[in-house]
Amino acid sequence: LIIITSAMAIGGVVYAVVKFKKSNGYFSSKFKDTFIYKLLAYQYYLPSIYDKYIIQPYYNIGRFSWKELDLKVVDAIVDGIASAIYATGSESRTIQTGNLSKALKIMVFGLFVLLMLAIILVSMK
Repeated sequence: LIIITSAMAIGGVVYAVVKFKKSNGYFSSKFKDTFIYKLLAYQYYLPSIYDKYIIQPYYNIGRFSWKELDLKVVDAIVDGIASAIYATGSESRTIQTGNLSKALKIMVFGLFVLLMLAIILVSMK
């Protein structure tokens, strides 16, 4: 079965090469002037229809998404998150100064916040 299939494939290639060399092309000039040849040569106009109604709208949506959404909205969100993290780091730098009174004040504030959360959670039940 493999030998038969390979022979058919090689035979098709040999036939195409001989036919092309013999007539300087696969089709005669008479056949090239027919409607069916032009229809098949232009692939039923599918590439132009595909480009016009699928590729171009998709391209326009992608370009809009890049220019309007990515460059304005997504970049603004990322820049906002980065600046918030940077500001938090700048503010929390005072915790690590080695000043014991500042550390105790922050610990008392944290304990107060946790107690308030506990009271709120108990009262919700």
